[in-house]
Amino acid sequence: MTTGTAEDGRAGTTDGHLRSCLLLLVCDAPAQGAELTGMLAGLGVAGTGRGSVRRALRSLQDGGLVDSWPAADPAGPDRQHHWATAAGAATVASWQAPPARFLRYFLARGREVPEPALAAP
Repeated sequence: MTTGTAEDGRAGTTDGHLRSCLLLLVCDAPAQGAELTGMLAGLGVAGTGRGSVRRALRSLQDGGLVDSWPAADPAGPDRQHHWATAAGAATVASWQAPPARFLRYFLARGREVPEPALAAP
């Protein structure tokens, strides 16, 4: 089962899920790989080891969805800061409507949700 294509950052299942989560996070704010690894682990996302995150970021960068720049770190080696490109932000924007409807559906199954909340955006 696949969740998307390599070009949209969501190919495969576990790897695609990790890339999607990373892209969402760097759309919110630029971050270093170690920060992203910690955020993902805190959210309970599987496959959040440093190597997995590094490979996923490289894949997103190869696809033109994420870019990075080196930042000096006085405590050790330089770190890479990662951020979403315009193409990455557009990709995330394209995901917004279907998940919102999906979330409303599942919320409705778990408890009663007023009818206007279930209307299409």
